[in-house]
Amino acid sequence: MEKPKHIIFANTAEAFEDILNSASGSEEGQKRIRHELALSQRAFFWEGDNKIVITPTPIPRELFELNSNLLGNKNTLNYSPNSNSLNLSKPTKNQAFLGYISGVKELQFSPYAITQSFLDLLQFLTENGIKTTADSLPKTKGYNLVKYLDSKSGFRKEIERFSDGGVFIPKGFICQTLEDLRNKINYFKVNNKNFVVKADQGESGWGLIISQNNQPTLDEILYQVSTETIWANGPYIVEEFIEVDASAGGGTSSTELFVTDSEVRVTYLCGQVVENGEFQGTIVGKDALPDNVAEEITRSGIVIGKHYQSLGYRGIFDIDYVISKTGAIFAVETNARRTGGTHVYDLARRLFGEYFINHCFVSNDHFEYKKDFDSISSLLTRISSVLYSKDTQSGIVITLINEIDRVLGYISIGKDPDEANKFADKLKNLLS
Repeated sequence: MEKPKHIIFANTAEAFEDILNSASGSEEGQKRIRHELALSQRAFFWEGDNKIVITPTPIPRELFELNSNLLGNKNTLNYSPNSNSLNLSKPTKNQAFLGYISGVKELQFSPYAITQSFLDLLQFLTENGIKTTADSLPKTKGYNLVKYLDSKSGFRKEIERFSDGGVFIPKGFICQTLEDLRNKINYFKVNNKNFVVKADQGESGWGLIISQNNQPTLDEILYQVSTETIWANGPYIVEEFIEVDASAGGGTSSTELFVTDSEVRVTYLCGQVVENGEFQGTIVGKDALPDNVAEEITRSGIVIGKHYQSLGYRGIFDIDYVISKTGAIFAVETNARRTGGTHVYDLARRLFGEYFINHCFVSNDHFEYKKDFDSISSLLTRISSVLYSKDTQSGIVITLINEIDRVLGYISIGKDPDEANKFADKLKNLLS
């Protein structure tokens, strides 16, 4: 077959290379690195068939074949530089990859994130006579714009600039120094308000401190901020803690958008599964969110999307929201890249087209299984009874396998959240 021209570029870990490297000296840091590398396996589900999925290390063969058969992929390949480096662009920028794509004169990239290393890779390919395009290249300012909008401080600055747009964020401050942070924390304590402290480039709950009822103490917060690598150099964001309404889609939600020169389009909405402040997965499709929440975050998302478009942003990004117990909806951050729900949405479209909204998809990227297996084949055999069935249009799709830490990623599919969660529970019981 003709080698595909569409490149799915799973530089998931590369997007957080600096903060991951800074924590690499501890076992917990090494575990985070292994997890970020394993998350690249989800890229298999991005877009359709006829693609080359580039991942840091190969997607497990058994998993690749299982999901290729499920989706009927006939021309999907997995290329890997087989490097445990967090940076995927650098080991791809070599003669080996040029040899792999020999004869291809034009490549269309769909990356997880725009990074400077990724832009260098595109330049390398151009210099070697290959025309490249990417679906997330900013129109102006390049990587600097992406990094700015992906930061907590950049998001807050931009939303504050168009407060008349009807987009609300929690009351808060951007602090450049630890002394400034101390003063702003005292503001919340004096006013008996719970608050959160955020690292500027935090990720999936890493770099988040929640303070309720004066716990942790001010000294404990400042010690954590001054000693953990993810907080290095600031700035720091401190803002009012919003007590969420768990009955409204879990209290946290997200909308993903796609921005081009001519349009700002919402691709999907989702509820978020968050435990102890850490992102676990998403709920997409039927009954994921109450109608009033879906309507409001769609409206708000378009307002923010048009503003980002005017700044020169292009491609995919998402906006995270919290829904308070008073019914107020607050935007809390944007992620200027593909996200933890992109693969769920893309799988949903592959299976059901525009009618995916009539089904429910519950994902989890962090399930730690207890049982020991001598091979991936034996693991998949163990859970075969709950794997997705085309006949019933329900069941489990495995999205990643990290054998070292015994972590599975999955999407559980049902006619509604109850059925999807029942399949997830069956999977967990089989592996516990």
